[in-house]
Amino acid sequence: MLTFQENVLNSFYNLLNSSIFSDGGLIEASFNYNIGTAIQINDILDSLNTSPIKSSNIGEVQTLSNNKLLLNTRMMESLRTPFSGLPVVGSYPHDAPYDIWTSSTIRNNWFNDKINFTKIDIPKNIGNKDYTSIAFPYSAYYVQRKNWGWDSPYLFLINSRPINVVRIVTGK
Repeated sequence: MLTFQENVLNSFYNLLNSSIFSDGGLIEASFNYNIGTAIQINDILDSLNTSPIKSSNIGEVQTLSNNKLLLNTRMMESLRTPFSGLPVVGSYPHDAPYDIWTSSTIRNNWFNDKINFTKIDIPKNIGNKDYTSIAFPYSAYYVQRKNWGWDSPYLFLINSRPINVVRIVTGK
């Protein structure tokens, strides 16, 4: 018979496997929910890392949590807009100042004060990456950009997600 702690860990493991796609996206498409979920996963992971729980599956749960959180963080980093935010999806608001083009002072203040999305060690300045465009087919997010500069043309697309996404995520 499983202990209470093992049941909790198994439930968390199943939640991670069934709600986070292999490309880092969550079943909920709106980024304001995604950010909150990433913060909560990080908090649970911190708790597991300092927990006195002695369970045979804690290492497996910690590994999966780390992997899923890393995938999600990389996806959000890849989707950043030229203004260092995330694209508008669902109820996630666009937060760039309307006058960012008017002066370098406004731009510098904006980027210097920008807080990271998930509070999970994401750099404020994304800098240049080896890629400019990327697709997340399971999450159905697609980005095209010329470069990683603040004034780069940027196109974000969201497609319908594959039918029966839970089956795709869990393999069942």
